Amino acid sequence: MASKNRNELPFTAAEGGVLRIATFRTRRFNKAIESVRPVSDDGEVLSDFPKATIHDLRSTA
Repeated sequence: MASKNRNELPFTAAEGGVLRIATFRTRRFNKAIESVRPVSDDGEVLSDFPKATIHDLRSTA
C-alpha cells in the first residue's frame, strides 16, 4: 500500500482493474477465510472465527 497513491485502487483484479465482488468472494475470499479456521483431525470446523467480511477489508484499507 505504501507504493500506491491516494487515487489508486487498494485491491485489483488479477489482470488489473476493478475487483468484481461476485467473483472475488467465491474465488479468493471465502477460500482464504476457510483456510484460517481451526479444523479437527476429523475435518470438522471447530469455530466460525474469523468472521471477516469484504466490508471489514474495505474499512481496514
